[in-house]
Amino acid sequence: MFTEQTVTENGIIDRLKQLSGVKWNYCHGDALPKQVSDLFVDEWLKAALCALNPDIAANPDYADEVVYKLRGVILEAKHTGLVKANENFNEWLMAEKTLPFGQDGDHVTINLIDFNQIENNHFVVSQQVHYIAATEVYFDIVLYVNGMPLVVGEVKSATRPSISWQDGAADFIGGQKHYWKNVEPFFVPNLLCFASEGKTFAYGAINAGVKDWGPWHTTRQRDEIPLTLVSVLDSAEGLLNPQTLLQLLHSFALFSTVKTGINKPPKRIKLLPRYPQFETAKQIVERVKAGYPRKGLIWHFQGSGKSLLMLYAAQMLRADSGLKNPTVLVVVDRRELDTQINETFGGADVKNLIKVASCKKLGQLIEQDSRGILITTIYKFQEIEIDVNDSNGLNRRDNIIVLVDEAHRTQEGFLGDKMRWALPKPIFTV
Repeated sequence: MFTEQTVTENGIIDRLKQLSGVKWNYCHGDALPKQVSDLFVDEWLKAALCALNPDIAANPDYADEVVYKLRGVILEAKHTGLVKANENFNEWLMAEKTLPFGQDGDHVTINLIDFNQIENNHFVVSQQVHYIAATEVYFDIVLYVNGMPLVVGEVKSATRPSISWQDGAADFIGGQKHYWKNVEPFFVPNLLCFASEGKTFAYGAINAGVKDWGPWHTTRQRDEIPLTLVSVLDSAEGLLNPQTLLQLLHSFALFSTVKTGINKPPKRIKLLPRYPQFETAKQIVERVKAGYPRKGLIWHFQGSGKSLLMLYAAQMLRADSGLKNPTVLVVVDRRELDTQINETFGGADVKNLIKVASCKKLGQLIEQDSRGILITTIYKFQEIEIDVNDSNGLNRRDNIIVLVDEAHRTQEGFLGDKMRWALPKPIFTV
């Protein structure tokens, strides 16, 4: 039977099937080669393990052992909570786990996804996926990557004006369905969830409240977005195409510890970027890799997520092998910003993070060629003595990237001059 709900559901699926480049293959939920109690499509997952891991291909029985380990992570959710279980599963997705499958029992990295050649992965979009855990559900849309359900979408009818994407999101968050609680295991591998009623579209990370869900557009869309199915399909294509999803998984899905109030324990949350953060972080990396221009300005609204943008950009820059182990220097001009940035980066367990404690320490770190992410205030440059006869400064390395947060008031004065003398060849983003 065709309703406005099925029109939207089928419209999203049809758009994903017709993408240019790497496409989603279609398989109705009734035809999935799995039991209703199965989380993974084992046949696809084991095939991917063999295709992406030579040691498993040489001994396919090893694939069963990997799947057994992954199921163990799924079971952990009832003890650790969904977010922590999702974080643990993410370590497997990011190839951070090893098993003794190599020669003479050597540990080798286990690859579940090929992020470099995405066409080597198996992408399937399915609808009305039947699943039974603590309760029985039918998910409207599920996106499987190599047999793992990474995305779940809920679609509502737009026949009543009071219905919106929030009604779809409510199925995940609470109410009678409360997927994240009642069928929690299904969301341990999850990257993101989305919801639509055929006029609007939003996405969110597991355990995110409605206020933390957001739309997905492009920054080129300057006009008001129309409330139409066409806009929904454009958003679905922009977010759910294989390239974007794997980029989100590889470089943007983060886990952070946040304060919840006085005398309350901190809480672990999952973070996903807004589309302007996603676009801008990628553009920063592209410009740095191109080497020109060496200075850039990013204009923000207050509260638009600058700290997270710098976190995403800094991690991507550090992870890019083409930049040869760069130094990323985050510079602010107020102590409260310094505290905010440190909390954002520290809460997300950023690797190679160096908090600059003093003016003297800053000079030492620069001169000693420290690699990593350094966070400092512009005022810590004040004790650096400029030698006008020495154009080498403290470090002439050209893969030092300086991200300046709201330090425009101090960029043209003597502190800015000292920073530019100390670092004569950096790439600046203000």
